[in-house]
Amino acid sequence: MISAEIHSDDFVFKVKFDAVPWFEQATYEEVAALIKCDWRGDYAADAVAKFFEDTNPEIETLLHYCRENDFGFEVSIDEKEALKWLSIYRPHFHQMLIVESSSFLKDLRDKEMEVCKEILKLDDIDGIQQVSGFIVTLKNIIRRQEKVIADLKTEQFSKTEVTSNG
Repeated sequence: MISAEIHSDDFVFKVKFDAVPWFEQATYEEVAALIKCDWRGDYAADAVAKFFEDTNPEIETLLHYCRENDFGFEVSIDEKEALKWLSIYRPHFHQMLIVESSSFLKDLRDKEMEVCKEILKLDDIDGIQQVSGFIVTLKNIIRRQEKVIADLKTEQFSKTEVTSNG
């Protein structure tokens, strides 16, 4: 079971569903995009719910309501359940996600160093404040990426533990 939820922006409709069928057929790129949007609130997450539109009448009703009333909707997927499921049923995806996430994190840290060097060259306070704001945002992204990698590695360890004890 991978718990997921979709709700209309006005919260008139809210549907909980099991996202496993989507994960069973998803490409690596689709799963990676879902992780990059933090498992919610972006097109990658929306695609998960839209996958069920023809097979889940509640999701179909919610999406129809949103289209008819010009409302948006938000989808969220339980990260821990998804990572655990991936580590067991699609372990090659899980391994690739660890490698890609680590590479992405290295790129972010390199970018942070670049920006810091640029700050040292600036004279005006407005420019420094703008670039400093960018660094804060970058640091938040780095922290989230570190969490993703830690979660991926935790699930990898849990799976190994279960396999060797089972």
